[in-house]
Amino acid sequence: SFQFRTHTLAVYNKRHSEEHPDWFVDGKPGPNVQLRLWTPEVVEQVSRDIEEYFKRPYEERVVGDPTFPLGLGNACKISPLDNRNFGDDCQPPRQPERKGGFADGQYSNYWFTFVKRVAEVVGKSHPDKWISAPAYASHFEPPTFDLPSNVGVHVANTEGWKPDSYGMRTLREWRKRVTRLFVYEYWYSKGRFPKIRPHELADYVQQLKELNIEGWQMEFFGSNPAAEHLDFYVATKML
Repeated sequence: SFQFRTHTLAVYNKRHSEEHPDWFVDGKPGPNVQLRLWTPEVVEQVSRDIEEYFKRPYEERVVGDPTFPLGLGNACKISPLDNRNFGDDCQPPRQPERKGGFADGQYSNYWFTFVKRVAEVVGKSHPDKWISAPAYASHFEPPTFDLPSNVGVHVANTEGWKPDSYGMRTLREWRKRVTRLFVYEYWYSKGRFPKIRPHELADYVQQLKELNIEGWQMEFFGSNPAAEHLDFYVATKML
């Protein structure tokens, strides 16, 4: 069981905002406020919760628990809220020199330091389980260090399919940093008719195969989801 859910750490805003306001950016918890992921207390709490989850019987874990959205059977997904407000005092600090467009790497070292710390703790007690984490938006690019072997990264590729695109260059860099690599994409239609791009899509799938990408997940919530069906048909034929 190795799936992808979004922004799962939001559950901590509900659980701990009253008792531990200091765990949140600027000490002001709220539904859209990030955890201070560099603090030992937050790393310890998240790690402990994951360890307790993995102690449950597999039959219970694989069904899913809406009160613990991190849990995914033999993996746990950790993902921050969908904003870039990580605090001015975050450690490691933001890297403004890596700032780009929607996707960049200015918080990659920050986010994946947290992922690494949690994975190292959990790996000691549950070496056969996995930590799933996204590479998305401000942490799209890989960090400047390798990740533990029990981490799988889902790269939210909004940045192109062609071999020389920012998206594919970044995927190739990720391949050097992580053991398990996945992609997550957004196939949003912008009109009534499907895009006719079978050769472009086939070339992209071939690149994913060459990079040993293990899984591929899409969102399709455009104005006409049926417009993506041709892409899905070509993709499934290529897999």
